[in-house]
Amino acid sequence: MLSKFVFPLPPTLNEIIGTARSNVYASAKEKRAWTNRIAVECFGRKQFPDRVWVEFIWKIKNFRRDPDNISAAAKFVMDGLVEGGIIQDDSLKFIMSPVLHWYEKGEDLVQINIADHPIWNGRIIALENPRFQETKQQVIAVAPEVLLPVKSSEIAEKEEVSITPIVGERIPEMQTVTAVVEVLEEEISYWGELLELADLINREYERSLTTPAAAMLHARNAGEWLLRAQSLLPESEWLAWLNANCQVSEQSAKTYMAIAKSWLSVQKSSVHSPI
Repeated sequence: MLSKFVFPLPPTLNEIIGTARSNVYASAKEKRAWTNRIAVECFGRKQFPDRVWVEFIWKIKNFRRDPDNISAAAKFVMDGLVEGGIIQDDSLKFIMSPVLHWYEKGEDLVQINIADHPIWNGRIIALENPRFQETKQQVIAVAPEVLLPVKSSEIAEKEEVSITPIVGERIPEMQTVTAVVEVLEEEISYWGELLELADLINREYERSLTTPAAAMLHARNAGEWLLRAQSLLPESEWLAWLNANCQVSEQSAKTYMAIAKSWLSVQKSSVHSPI
């Protein structure tokens, strides 16, 4: 399930700091007003009872503003979504990483995409088969060595020579261009997916090192991408591919994949454990 919300642009970080410096009570009052405003606009919308993936699309008139200054307004939005009952909580127990932020030229609005599965650019994706081709230029396979058979009558017209047919020898049929192109496209798709997986694994590995509070979540994400890559490769090529394309060591990769495999049981036990 995927839901999209559009809200006016809440105060940015500089505006929040400016208000707090002048009057701390005014800052708290502004925060409460924005939380209530967003909660009211959530009335009657579909609710998400479990974990969610979130994207922010910031539509900004002035592109000279810093992105981190703008994205600080996400706090107002998340608190309003909790207050409006759209999501259960804005803690890491329910908000899955990565939380994506996109920036576009627009009329100072923020669009929120919320889904119960991983999303990318407003579309739900499957962890087992990630598809990012929609955001890239289409790859055209070229096979210059494959030639279509030419009719003997056409050769005679162009070169104005007589053609003596070969008798008693059967010429093997040539593989068609379409069949060869399909094979090349499959190869390109296969290696393209592995490259995408390597990028995702390296990104989650780096985030696990730089954000200790969410390190386990990033390790889980990296483990899921590692499991997918391992399923695509022959067993004899797995370690060579890992060492050549990923920053993760072999031992860390095993740990991350174990975390990903056991994540569901860990989540269930955490839900049912007494507080």
